[in-house]
Amino acid sequence: MRLLYFTLFVTTSFILNSCLSNNHETDFADFPEYNEISTANVVQLPSILIFPNSIRVSDTLLFILDIKDVSGFLKIYSKKDFHLIKTFGEIGKGPNEFLNPHLSYVNTKKNVIFLSDVAGKKLYKIDLKKLIFSKVTTLSDYSISYKEYYQLFSSFALSSDGKFYASGPKGYDRFVLWDSAFNISNLGGKPLEDWDLEEPIRSLFYFNFLVYDSINHSIFCAYLNKDRICKFDINSKKTFEIFGKKHKDKRPESIGLNGLNQDYRAFGDLKIWETNLIAPYLGDNQIYYKNDGYEFVWPQKLLVFDLNLNPKVILKLNHQILSMDIDESGLLYILTPDEENKLYIYNLKKYL
Repeated sequence: MRLLYFTLFVTTSFILNSCLSNNHETDFADFPEYNEISTANVVQLPSILIFPNSIRVSDTLLFILDIKDVSGFLKIYSKKDFHLIKTFGEIGKGPNEFLNPHLSYVNTKKNVIFLSDVAGKKLYKIDLKKLIFSKVTTLSDYSISYKEYYQLFSSFALSSDGKFYASGPKGYDRFVLWDSAFNISNLGGKPLEDWDLEEPIRSLFYFNFLVYDSINHSIFCAYLNKDRICKFDINSKKTFEIFGKKHKDKRPESIGLNGLNQDYRAFGDLKIWETNLIAPYLGDNQIYYKNDGYEFVWPQKLLVFDLNLNPKVILKLNHQILSMDIDESGLLYILTPDEENKLYIYNLKKYL
């Protein structure tokens, strides 16, 4: 009888321990389904993009960040017919100019857009209607509310309680919480004295892409340089994590004559639509040296998980993914690195 009780105790302990273990390893190539998706619509944008970097979509508008256009890095288009509505933002060293702009967050329902300047260490909260309808493009007209910090953030997730979760640019490795007034809130942990920050901040993630899950009140995070996706439960402050077999740190290899680093790239973005978590995945080195020149490669497949981080399907595309966004109706907008400024639009309802 004692042996039976002991066996039951060990078995129960093992089961409980397995249930409490939130992290598990997988192979991101082993998904239940693998589908190639066809193009729903291909749009040739009317204006010339020099070096597009990111895209955001809303119910009626399309936003593209063109980081090499020094005369106007932010392009705003109509989703209905894709005509150019507005060009905004000058890059330079003047008082009303950006040094290194990022399109951090857009919400047309709240009539707000956030632009961050990593090099200038500033975050700008801009009234979207004033931005679109005003003829003046100087920054001073739109710097309605901003604060300066020693570190800024390129990925935002707005939760239902009005707080902003944000990740830091590459090299800063921070994950913090801002309240609606942009005061840094305490997530626990010790103050980061080496960054001259008085506010206590918790360092959780490396540079990443964030999305907010309103169903479970959670933040999802996909790593740029690591094969990992995390789920941060806001209520319990617990982190759940799934990682691939190539999750360990990889040292950059020097290639070419000027010592360019051949960095490993895992995820290129992260979006949530209904109960689907969608992330473009490369899982390879992004930069190659070929024939005395450099070749940059971008993801061509989308990994789809459910909200418990269970793998669902891999969607394979016939083109590269530079940046992407999904609207509420399930239309997936993909910006490609080709020189023709093509915009690919897919209907996810056909595949998910």
